[in-house]
Amino acid sequence: MTSACLCSITLGVRDRARSQAFYRAVGFRPLAEDELGAILVRDGVHLVLRNWAALAQDTGVAPEASGFRGSHLTLYFSDKAAVDATYGTWIAAGAIGVRQPSTRSWGGYAGIAADPDGHLSGMCFAPRLQTALAFPEEQHT
Repeated sequence: MTSACLCSITLGVRDRARSQAFYRAVGFRPLAEDELGAILVRDGVHLVLRNWAALAQDTGVAPEASGFRGSHLTLYFSDKAAVDATYGTWIAAGAIGVRQPSTRSWGGYAGIAADPDGHLSGMCFAPRLQTALAFPEEQHT
């Protein structure tokens, strides 16, 4: 079986400059940019920002979708304080708070914020996953 790694996430955005500024403010750094999009990176994960309508056309779906899209990105942290700090950084950078960090029914601690295009991201401390997750020496918010 061939090995694979999920290391890139592509988001459709309506205003690429606004989205690039937002993601730089929450810790991603620019890697490359061309007429198709921009690539930013943080902790080994590549974030690709593409024009919303062009990405919808490439994937064969209508660009008018709204509401819950059935998924969200999750950033895992080694403690609750890092979740709170990261959530605060995202809000200060212009994210919309969807759910303030709090203890969840499944035993973790998490908050949800939406980026300028409405993409949901969770900030999470999951005690049950601590041994399975490999955290860098320092957490970056």
